[in-house]
Amino acid sequence: MTTFDHQGRPLEIRCYNEKKQLISRVYVDTANQQIPLPLRTSQPARFGNSPGALANYLRVAGPWPGNIDGFGTVIFTVLIGADGQIKDARLRKSLDQMWPGCTPLARQRVLTMPRWQPAQAQGKAVMSLMTVSVRFGLEK
Repeated sequence: MTTFDHQGRPLEIRCYNEKKQLISRVYVDTANQQIPLPLRTSQPARFGNSPGALANYLRVAGPWPGNIDGFGTVIFTVLIGADGQIKDARLRKSLDQMWPGCTPLARQRVLTMPRWQPAQAQGKAVMSLMTVSVRFGLEK
């Protein structure tokens, strides 16, 4: 099974055996390199020390590009390294048709995030994928 980004390019490839058991996961980065991922993690990657830390960091408080008269979300799949750094960010949903300029601003915000607490598998830090949403605008 393959997951695709907003332009239809492969993002994540999952392979299953005949018993429908996951046997391999590969992330395809922006340079089209395939990066193996662990099949399972015992603890997902975490950002910050509080439940709202990620949302608070990613909230873009303006000024926004263009004339935003509502709200919208730019969504990325990010590769978090075993060291907790963001290694890659692939766009899943853009706002460029409604509000040009939001996507580059959101990408910059995501790629310059502080270090995460990496995912754990069998007691070791491992690479993992997370979905990250950057909200723009004001809810009415």
